[in-house]
Formats: sequence, structure tokens, C-alpha cells
Amino acid sequence: MRPELATVATSGQYDDLEGAPAIPAAQVNTDWNASSGVAMIENKPDITAAQVNADWSALSGVAMIENKPSLSPVAISGDYADLTNKPTIPPAQANSDWNATSGLAMILNKPTSLGGSSGLHIELGYQPNERGIDKDDHYEPDFTMATNTFGGFQFTVNSNNSTSVPAGMYMVEADAEINATAEDEWQMPAQIVISVCQGYGWPGVPQQAVRRYPDVALATQTKGGRLGSLVVSGPLPIGSDDHVWAGFSKVTGPTTQTTLMIRGRLSLTKVS
Repeated sequence: MRPELATVATSGQYDDLEGAPAIPAAQVNTDWNASSGVAMIENKPDITAAQVNADWSALSGVAMIENKPSLSPVAISGDYADLTNKPTIPPAQANSDWNATSGLAMILNKPTSLGGSSGLHIELGYQPNERGIDKDDHYEPDFTMATNTFGGFQFTVNSNNSTSVPAGMYMVEADAEINATAEDEWQMPAQIVISVCQGYGWPGVPQQAVRRYPDVALATQTKGGRLGSLVVSGPLPIGSDDHVWAGFSKVTGPTTQTTLMIRGRLSLTKVS
């Protein structure tokens, strides 16, 4: 006896099955914005809005800068005029003016008078006798001629060709060229001594004279004309009773027997 078949045996339909499983709805794509259904994402994180650049002028939103400082106007303008408590800037310095009686140009505590220097110049080698007064072993300039004074300087020429000058400290300066009027054989450098001295006759003593001795001769040379320079400079204190002498040594050529001469100037300047 054949069994009684279920309906599905002859229909083949799913729906004729008994105890068929419950099949859920088909899966769909997840939707971030869905609020229900299988597309909804449960327990999704809370994502904040994207960061934007800070905006100094923004008053709300993520671009707003919280607790920003209150800046003074100069922070934006950069203008000196916007500063507060500006320093007092004095007027620009003016050139000093000796005659000004007020203002920045006025010189404070200026002396009421200036004591200018005084002294004398004597030309060397341009007097009528050129070399000066012949003193056998040296020549002395003749202070009665080719002499100029400045600053109201007064001096006296004595009978022994010394001079008397006001007491004080003097600066002695001489600058001259050494000249051979005839060609001859001369030691080089030329061996001329120049001295300005007080208290004792020429060439004086070292502590009371300004002197220039020549360097050691290194060679001889046959020539005429300029042989070199003669320069001397130094202080010389002169007392009220001191006489002053000046002169240069006599150097004679071995062949012509002519003596060297110097051309330039000699100055005595009273400095105190």
C-alpha cells in the first residue's frame, strides 16, 4: 500500500513545504544617514565637523578664536603715531656757535679769551750772507734780518749774536734742505749738526738744547745741489736771564773747500 505523499511531492513548490525557514529580507547597502531598517548603522560614532582655518574676525563656529587678546591699534597699523606713552625726543643737535648766547648752539663755560701762541721765524739760507755769521767751526743765523714774529712776540738781539726772549716753554722746529753750491765729494748722509740752545754758547749742553746730530756716514758721493734734509723739533725751556743761540756746523768739501749751506726755516714758538 503506497504512502500518502505530501503535496510538494507532486507540485515541487516551495510554498507547499511545511515548516519552511523564515528567510529575512535581502541585504541592502549600509546607509550612514538611515535612521531605521537594515541599512541603518547602529552605534555609529559621533564625528565632529571638519576643522577650518582660524579666523581672527570670526565671532562663532569652529573658526572663532577663543580668549584672543585685545591688541592695541599700533599692532595693526605699525604707525609710531598710534603708540601710547611715546618718549619725548629732543630737537636735533645744532652746530656749536661761538657767538650764540642761547639754545643748543651756545657753548657753555667757554673761556672769555684765548691766549694765542707767539714766537718768531727766521729764514735760513736766504739772508745776504746766505750761510749766516761765520763762527769758524759753525754758522749762526743773523737774527737782525730775515726774521718775522707773530702773536706780538718781542725779542732782542744781543752783541754776541744770541737773542733774549720772554721766559717760558718753547717749541723749536727747523726744516731745511742741505745744499752744496759746488760739486765735491761729500759724506752721505751729510754730516751737519744743527742746534738751538740756551744758557751756553753753540752747540750748548744736551739738557739745555734741541739738537740734531747726523746719522753715521755710510758712503761718499760726488755731487752738487741738494744732498738731503735737516729736520729738528723739540721743547726748550727758557728762563728770563737765558740767552738763546742757534747754528749749524761747518762742513767743507775736500776739493773745492766750499762749505755746505742749509735753506729753510727755523721757528721758536712760545707755548706756555
